[in-house]
Amino acid sequence: MKLKVKPLFEDSRLVTKANPSDIGWVVYAHSIKEIKGNYIVDEATGDHLYSELDYIEYGTGLSIQPEQEINFSSPFGGITKYFSFLAPRSSLSKYKLSQANSIGVIDVGYNGELLIRHRYEFNPCDLVIRDGLIYGRINTKKIYKIGDAIGQILIMEQVPVDVEFVNTLDDTDRGDKGHGSSGNNSK
Repeated sequence: MKLKVKPLFEDSRLVTKANPSDIGWVVYAHSIKEIKGNYIVDEATGDHLYSELDYIEYGTGLSIQPEQEINFSSPFGGITKYFSFLAPRSSLSKYKLSQANSIGVIDVGYNGELLIRHRYEFNPCDLVIRDGLIYGRINTKKIYKIGDAIGQILIMEQVPVDVEFVNTLDDTDRGDKGHGSSGNNSK
């Protein structure tokens, strides 16, 4: 299986792997497409002070397309369907960011630019008071910059699923016990 990678700009940085055994292909920030939120401009510093910050959207400058393989035993009409996940990198823990959708599913038919949205987590030191209201300032040392490795592509093979609606499910050891019930400390 091949992964087709299309650079959208002359200076787009291609996907890489640090080690041949790594699972994910690293993608890099080519641009900051949008910082979505409500803000005022601090007259003294020119900084944006956010009353609400929805996300920071990074563009990778790349489009991808997993090559589809002909497989006549495939339930997908003779084509094996591969798809991709856009997952966070472990380096995310060094920043005040979290990937907004936890993990992005890239459908087979999508061939636009890979975009990654992150939420910014304000620290107390990021907060300022103006006119009796609390605003947050983005600490630029705690967000990704252009050229930084910001995510990784994981390739998966789609498995056909037949959905059957039923009135009961088989009994199991765990049954309907909820969160944390499979650990040793369950009550």
